[in-house]
Parts: sequence; C-alpha cells; structure tokens
Amino acid sequence: ETIYDNVNTNARFGFDWYANEKSTFGIILSGNFSNNDSFSDSRTPIIPNGNITPDQVLIAGSDTEDDITNLYTNINYKYVGNNESSINIDVDYGNYTRDRENFQPNQYFNSDESQIISETINFMITPIEIDLFTAKVDYEQNVLKGKLSLGGKISRVITDNKFDFFDRINGDDILNTDRSNDFKYDENVNALYFNYNRQYEKWNFQFGLRMENTESDGILTSLQEDQNNRDKRSYTNWFPSGGITYQMNQKNSFALTYSKRIQRPNYASLNPFEYKIDELSFSKGNPFLQPQYTDNIKLSHTFNYRLNTSISYSFVKDFFAQITEAVGENQNFLITRNVANQKVINLGISYPTKFSDWWS
Repeated sequence: ETIYDNVNTNARFGFDWYANEKSTFGIILSGNFSNNDSFSDSRTPIIPNGNITPDQVLIAGSDTEDDITNLYTNINYKYVGNNESSINIDVDYGNYTRDRENFQPNQYFNSDESQIISETINFMITPIEIDLFTAKVDYEQNVLKGKLSLGGKISRVITDNKFDFFDRINGDDILNTDRSNDFKYDENVNALYFNYNRQYEKWNFQFGLRMENTESDGILTSLQEDQNNRDKRSYTNWFPSGGITYQMNQKNSFALTYSKRIQRPNYASLNPFEYKIDELSFSKGNPFLQPQYTDNIKLSHTFNYRLNTSISYSFVKDFFAQITEAVGENQNFLITRNVANQKVINLGISYPTKFSDWWS
C-alpha cells in the first residue's frame, strides 16, 4: 500500500514585442515547485525451495520526501521576410533540482509474524541537479517552386547526482561507504538539418537529412576505488527522412514514407545509483546504456478522406527495456539494458464516423 501527498505550485509569464510588421521578440518564464511525500508498506513472505509455508516474513516501510524546483526560460526572435521567407531563433535554459530523503525500516518476523528475528534501518539522501541549455536557428525560403528549410541546434546538459546511504544503528545514521557514490553526466549534442518539400501536379515530394554529433562524459565516483568508472563517448549519426504522396483522384491518395530516428536513454536510466524498493529489491541505472535507433517505412492509403489503411515496418537496433536480474538467492534488482534488436510489423485501419451530433 502506498499513500501520496503532493503539493504543486506553477507560475508562467510570457511577453511578445512586435517591433515592426516583420520582427517579433518574445520571452517566456515558467516555474514549477512541488513538495511530494509518499508512505508505503509492503509484506513479503520468504518461502524456501520445496516448502509451501514461509519461514520468515519481511515487513518493510518507506517514507520519502521530495522537494522539487523546475525553472525554465526561453528567449525567441522571429523575422518574416519577402517570398514567405522566415527566420526563427530560440535560446532556452532550464534548471531542475530535487532534494530527496528516504527512510526505510525493514523487519524480519518469524513465520506467524509474532516475533522480530532481525531488522535493518536505512536512510538515504539523494539530491539531483540538472542544467539544460539549447540554442537553435531555423530558416525557411521558397526555392525551385518548393520550400527549403535549414536549421542548426546546440544543446548542453549537465547533471549532478549524489547518493548518500546511511545505516541507522541505535538512532545514529552511519554513512555506508560501500553504497554511497556520486555520478556526474555531461552531454553536448550539435545538429544541422535541412528539409525540402515540393508539390508537382498530383505528386508531393519531401526529403530531409539531419546530422547529429554527440559528446558525452559520465563519471561515477565512489569511496570504493574499484567502483569508480568513466564512460566517455563521441559519435556522429545521420538521419534521413523522406516521403512521396500521390493524389490519384478526388477520393484516393497513396503515401510512402521513411524515417530514421534516435532515442537516447533518459538521465535516470543512466544514473548507476541503487534505489531500494525494500530489503530484497532495488533498482539502479546503467551508465553504459546505448541509444536505440529506429528505421521505419510506411505505406498508406486514404479513401474519401476518411478510410485510412496503412502497413508499416520498423527495425529497432539496440532496443532497451527494463528487466529484472537476480542477486544471489533472495534478492533482485531492476535495470535498463540494451536487450536485443526489435522488428515490428503494423497494420492500421481507421474510419472516423459520426453517429449523431453528440457521438462520433
């Protein structure tokens, strides 16, 4: 059983200045402040192999307090020129901080839960701070009876995650140096991209290409020297996309599209800290997790602007998912790993219908 008590406060301010009929400046400020408390209790019977009744029962509790501050700032500029040309510039900065404390008593009872056999009490302090900066420029211009879009983007993310694990003994919190550590992650992504779209009689053509260079550095620091490690990466990817649409007649149109995409792990999945669920279970991140790449091709048909049918094929390289792994004979942990390549074939049919004024 888990009980949550959350208090959230949100604030947002936006301002646009129309300097003239071609230029607009804007600013956005927003903040989210939350205090989250959760209380949970769990009961885990421990049954030896070959038995049908438990010889021990673990009664575990968890009392967690989170204080979160999330601040965001955006400055933007838009210029609209002749021939439908335009320039958009965006600069963003965000700061996320979370102070978390978790108190977790664990009591082992005998089989009928009438006597405490042993107990362990843990206390964890796990603050997180994330700084995010992005800047991008987008330009559009009519070219060769079509529309050309060009752009570039720079992003930088710095995260600092601390994990202090304490054993509470006789009311005193003693730092457990075997389970305390610090993880810093720095990621810089630079991208250039273009897209071209043109209509020709019954045909529409679209092609785009995006280049991304990623530099990342993850450093795990522990008081145990054999647990210190560093994962530094540098890689460049190319992501093409394109599509052809054919309007055969007023009622029938066909489309063929292709795209290649990347999905990077979220920062929590990269954080190698252990988060105890109870005495027998915990979760932790994987600093060596690789991004997954998806190639997707799709053929679709639309009839009378209502009946849509499609068939698509996706191939996901280095697909990552959360799995459960055993530790010894009576513990397990959750971790995200690159588990396999994934193939997906999808058939889709949709036909929106209106039965009445209030039901569609």
